[in-house]
Amino acid sequence: MNNKFTKGATYRVGHIDTTAELIPQTSSFKARPNEQHIFEPKPNTATIEQVWETLEQGQLTDLDKTLISIIAVFASATCTTRALSEMLILQGTSASKNVIESSIKRLHRYNLINLSRFQNENGTQPSLRIITLTIFGSQLVEKLEVPHRFNPKATASAEPHQVKSRTETTHLICNWLKQLPVESFEVRPVIVINPKDDAIIRPAATITLWGEKLFFEVPRRHEGWLEDITDKLHRYTKVFAGKPLPTVIINGEDIRMNHEIYEALNNSGYPGEVLFTEDTAMFGTAFRTCLYTFNESNVIKFAFNEPETQAV
Repeated sequence: MNNKFTKGATYRVGHIDTTAELIPQTSSFKARPNEQHIFEPKPNTATIEQVWETLEQGQLTDLDKTLISIIAVFASATCTTRALSEMLILQGTSASKNVIESSIKRLHRYNLINLSRFQNENGTQPSLRIITLTIFGSQLVEKLEVPHRFNPKATASAEPHQVKSRTETTHLICNWLKQLPVESFEVRPVIVINPKDDAIIRPAATITLWGEKLFFEVPRRHEGWLEDITDKLHRYTKVFAGKPLPTVIINGEDIRMNHEIYEALNNSGYPGEVLFTEDTAMFGTAFRTCLYTFNESNVIKFAFNEPETQAV
């Protein structure tokens, strides 16, 4: 859904110095065996009447409203504190870590957002914190007139690998906004042509860049994952029947996963153009060559070049 928070003009390339950005050695969003997704309890949960009263009394700050609006844009995905901080910087908003943390805690206290973490099979919880919208939060954002899509049941029941995929989707979009003059983006848009014929897709995201809409898929490992992503790509041929297939960029967990997808698509006869990237490839100066494809087992990298303008 389009709103100012999905428009590239809201964000400024160069507000974050990506040349100094550290490239992570491992991905926080790789699916792990037997992990659980656990929601944090809310302290002194507020009622919706108390939320409206708080809003009317001006107890929610401008930062609170901006954060809940960004979270709503990714309501069908998820956010992290890092993603929120980067989105604020890209908008030109200055706020310290402590101020952002206070705002997140306030939104949580008023039952406008959920906070959750992953728990490994050995019972430990990594520091990564997931932020999602609540029904109250969605109602507040409607009052703020920010169009968004939210399914509370799907959010609450999402499997850990789905949450990891959605969180990586958010970070993918942030990384592209930091590096390139993105025109607009959408989070998990639904494209329906004919559901009876499986002519329906829901990409993880779309990003419009230099006039071209790119489609992104963010698979995570789980039982049957390779069949799922292969089947999904073939549904593109039904949705775009009689039209040129769009460029699909697959953001896999790592290069090994991407090569498995490449082979599966080749073996199944998928006719479209597919490029690949991975969780740790879109940071710092490495971003410029983060896209690649394969020639059997060889990796062929692509570099971003702005299209040349030609005088008429």
